Amino acid sequence: HSTCAGRTELPEHVWGRSYPGFRQGVACPFCARSPVMNWSLELSPDELARVIRRGAAGDGTLPASLQGLRGTELLSLSIGRMGLEGRVAQLISRWRMPSGQVREWSFSGARLRDWIGPARFRSAAFSVAQAGFFRFEGRGNGHGVGLCQYGAKGMGEKGYSMVAILKHYYPDAVLRRLW
Repeated sequence: HSTCAGRTELPEHVWGRSYPGFRQGVACPFCARSPVMNWSLELSPDELARVIRRGAAGDGTLPASLQGLRGTELLSLSIGRMGLEGRVAQLISRWRMPSGQVREWSFSGARLRDWIGPARFRSAAFSVAQAGFFRFEGRGNGHGVGLCQYGAKGMGEKGYSMVAILKHYYPDAVLRRLW
């Protein structure tokens, strides 16, 4: 990722499983001047519904209770839970079925980012508002796991050594010479 938006993320919150050496996210005050720190995106309800349908069909995550999402109307999308690192852990979507019944479906902010595409939906650190369209306002650029590129650049410009930068972003790693 290029810009962590102030705190790095754990891999299990993005990819669903943990990796050795990643036991904690770290604060990053060094990427604040990144040109991609803040972003926004507006989507119509129809466009967002199409993106969600296509994404869920493509990755097999559409729950059985919502099979036949075609012909449904996306009523709302709200943040259900934020993660410890400041990214959206759970979104709650409400759909009106062709029968008129309303059903809810939850998924992560990282999943929505994957479905919309990382070039348009830059990170899972965002808020969402609805006023005829869905407006997403976010911070950062990328998944947030590991080293923040703009943060590392900022640390280097402040005189931090390569070892200090790596130890900051990978505090659980053991740095040693292999040759």
